[in-house]
Order: sequence, then C-alpha cells, then structure tokens
Amino acid sequence: MGQVDDDGSVFQLFYDGSTKFAQTVIALPMQNAFVESFSGRFRDELLNETLFSSLAEAREKTGAWKEDYNRNRPDSSLGNFTPQEFATKSRLESRAA
Repeated sequence: MGQVDDDGSVFQLFYDGSTKFAQTVIALPMQNAFVESFSGRFRDELLNETLFSSLAEAREKTGAWKEDYNRNRPDSSLGNFTPQEFATKSRLESRAA
C-alpha cells in the first residue's frame, strides 16, 4: 500500500505478522508519468518562455496558461476533444438516446 506525500515520495506500509513497518520511497519520474508530463509542458510552454516582472504578472500568466491547459486543449482521454466539445457531444448523444 502506498500514499503519495507532498514531496512526491511514496509512504509504504509493510506488515510482518503483527508488526507494522513504514518506509518512504522517493518516486522516480517514470512512476509519476502524468506529473512529469504536466511539469515538462508547464516548464517548456510558460516558464522557459516568460520573464515575469512581478508576482502579480506571474500569477496572471500562470492562471491564463492553466485555463488554456484545462479548457481549450484536446485531451486524449476525451477522444481528442476539448472538455467543452466533449461535454457538448455527450449532451447531444444522451438526448439522442
């Protein structure tokens, strides 16, 4: 059993009869594929391309990037539709059924 901590490590519990052991394992990049993919996109598309002049600007541009990432990009788990397109398609299909 494992639980991911804030630093990306995995806290694992082991049972040996009646004794409980705990171990923390630092997760490797391939164990966090989604996070590594997201972090790479965020770094490549925003952080490496933008020189922020203030914290307010950083928050504004990060918020705009997050909005685009979450709402306007096709998502392979949604059949390569944007979330809005997928919701519209789902509504139309449920009405037709």
